[in-house]
Amino acid sequence: MISLAKHIDYREFRHKKFVSKYDTKPWEILNNLSDYILQITAGNINSDPYIAEKNAYINNENIFIGKGTIIESGAYIKGPAYIGENVRIRSGAYIRENVIIGDNCKVGHASEIKNSILFDGLNASHFNYVGDSIVGKDVNLGAGVVCSNYKNLPYGSNISLYTFEGRIETGRNLFGAIIGDGCKIGCNSVLNPGSFLEESVITYSNINIRGYIEKNTIIKK
Repeated sequence: MISLAKHIDYREFRHKKFVSKYDTKPWEILNNLSDYILQITAGNINSDPYIAEKNAYINNENIFIGKGTIIESGAYIKGPAYIGENVRIRSGAYIRENVIIGDNCKVGHASEIKNSILFDGLNASHFNYVGDSIVGKDVNLGAGVVCSNYKNLPYGSNISLYTFEGRIETGRNLFGAIIGDGCKIGCNSVLNPGSFLEESVITYSNINIRGYIEKNTIIKK
């Protein structure tokens, strides 16, 4: 049986109670993310001290931004979203609906995040797309890394999650990847829908990633 806690250490995570409810069915995190964020943001931007530079656009409800966070000029936060402390949202970043970003993360220029939960210490600094995904602590996504979340098939298809036990049906037609703590994904790599990387996986650049990858694996080609 899959257990998210074996691959992502969320014991100190601000949203650990929510995550732990779905530890053995982590795709349910994505199914319930919207309701959870609406509940904890209570319809308003918080009053904690954060910095929004001129021409940063932040919607006026269902968004929480933690202290010490900087929203650079040209960034757009659509929400609903919960953004932790000491986060840097750089110019041109797009934070779409139903996003949780943990503390000490960086979301950079032309990076787009949608319906995903990003644990503390993530770097998605350059031209990244993270859709319908769960990304662990201290993960680095190199420039141009994409978490693809849709099978581009004419008849449509729900997405399976690939684990050490085999394939698990998620019932979702949008599902990106689960990435364990400490993974480092090389530039311009693509994680195909339903990919599951255990902790501390390293990939070289331009890698096509699919299925289940065991912890501490180095993928060169």
